[in-house]
Amino acid sequence: MGKLIKDKIMIFSKASFSSKGQSLIGIIIVLVVVGLLTGGLSYYLSKRTSGVTEPPEAPELETPEVEMLEFEIPETEEEPATDRPEEEPVKECFIAGCSGELCTDDPEAVTTCELLPGMECLAEEMSCQLVEGECSWVLSRKAAECFLAVKEQQGEQVTESRIGYLFNKVEDFLNE
Repeated sequence: MGKLIKDKIMIFSKASFSSKGQSLIGIIIVLVVVGLLTGGLSYYLSKRTSGVTEPPEAPELETPEVEMLEFEIPETEEEPATDRPEEEPVKECFIAGCSGELCTDDPEAVTTCELLPGMECLAEEMSCQLVEGECSWVLSRKAAECFLAVKEQQGEQVTESRIGYLFNKVEDFLNE
């Protein structure tokens, strides 16, 4: 009976030492990984901010003396002209969307991230411009040929995607 207890104590102490060793190795691995991550982040941030410099101070400018003139505006009984049309604000166009597939006046427009047929053609010298008051893609011959090739390879279903209208725009472009 005494030997049985002694054997159990030996097995218990060996298991205990083994699990302590595994715990120690695990802690060392975690510390190494954390050290590498913090070192990498520190290096990245130092490289990113190393080019930032303070702007030079602007020299003080002398304020010239200005002579104030007083005059009276004559009163008239005429109403101001209201028949002039109001000027519309000028739109600015942006390329937006997850893959840069939108031409819009909303710089923060977002879309789902999908690889749509014909997206590779957007990089073929197309431009996002204001056309007749609306933001619109302006095709180049190279982009039109790209869209035609995709449509020939993949069929009519390409016109059913979010950028499918560009495939139809190609026909108008080539008929001009």
